[in-house]
Amino acid sequence: MIQITDPDTGELTEPERYSAEQDGASFDPCPIWTHCRPITANDFHDLTERHSSLPLMAATHAPVDLSVTPIRPGA
Repeated sequence: MIQITDPDTGELTEPERYSAEQDGASFDPCPIWTHCRPITANDFHDLTERHSSLPLMAATHAPVDLSVTPIRPGA
């Protein structure tokens, strides 16, 4: 969330905007947001613990093709 505020009052001076980042580039996540499936924090921690030996889980900003290597919570 990008929030531009007045330094004196803390009030918003512009409308809030959503922002996402991938490979160091910022983009508007709204066009893809409805295609994302949220998971719980517990599912996330379970995934990262169970798959910590997978290089794709350790890599940051690395493309992951889940059609090739599917990873599902609780699997």
